[in-house]
Amino acid sequence: MSREKISGGDELTLHLLSVPKVLLLVQQEWLHRAAPGATQPFIVTFKLETSEEAMKRKAISNLHAYRCDAVVANILPSYKEWVLIYTKDSDDSAPLLVRCEAAKTIEAALCDMFIPLSRR
Repeated sequence: MSREKISGGDELTLHLLSVPKVLLLVQQEWLHRAAPGATQPFIVTFKLETSEEAMKRKAISNLHAYRCDAVVANILPSYKEWVLIYTKDSDDSAPLLVRCEAAKTIEAALCDMFIPLSRR
């Protein structure tokens, strides 16, 4: 931290650190403490990438690495228009395509799909 006032014309440099992945920790600490007979949580993660190839590869990797029920994956240029959903019970080469409908956001379409699944 600067001890003196920074002049208006000076350049500033910002250094950021990566945030560690905590999903496995959350699963171990919170989700496995559910009461006997309680509904098991339905875990969904999200993967946004800039290329479709990287998105598919990383979504499948995350599905297995984080032991989640589903990964919602999309690419930056079309993130409001469509997503691919990879699930632990489906074929990795055939994810479910969800498109945004005219009167609905992609988030609303995902809620319509996942809320019933989470109540099973």
